[in-house]
Amino acid sequence: MCKMIPITGTLYPFSETGTEGVVWSLTNIRLDGWDKLNCLVDGDYLTIFDLVNNTLVVWEGEIHYEYSRNLTSSPFNSNYKKQAIMNSWVNGIQHNVEPDTWMLWFINEHQAQLIKKEYMVKTTDPSLEPVKNTHLFPLGSRPE
Repeated sequence: MCKMIPITGTLYPFSETGTEGVVWSLTNIRLDGWDKLNCLVDGDYLTIFDLVNNTLVVWEGEIHYEYSRNLTSSPFNSNYKKQAIMNSWVNGIQHNVEPDTWMLWFINEHQAQLIKKEYMVKTTDPSLEPVKNTHLFPLGSRPE
C-alpha cells in the first residue's frame, strides 16, 4: 500500500441555494468545475497554511464540527435557529478554533491540504501513515 497524497488547494466558503449556509470546502487546484470542490466532513484531516508564507502551518488537525455554538434566530422565523459567523449562516463550526478566525481562513482562501477520512489508514506501521506537512508550491514553480 502506498502513502496517501493530500488534496492540495484553497479553502472556499461554498454556499448556494439549498445549502442553508456555508459548507466548508477546499477547491482542488488540479481539477475544474464541480470536480474541484471537496466538502469537509467530520474525520477529514486538514492542514492550513499562512497566506504569505505557504510553508508555515497556521492550523492542522482533524475536522470535528460543533453545532450548538453561535446559534442565531432566523429573521423570518424566531423558532428556527442556525449557526452564524460574521453575519453568514454556516453548517458547523470547527470545535477548537475561534469562529471568526475559521471564517477568515476560508474567506481569504488560504492554501491548504486535505486528507479525506475515507483514505486514512489506521496502522502502527509508520510507512503507511498519511503524509502530513508536505510543501505547497505554486503551479509551475515546483523545484526539480
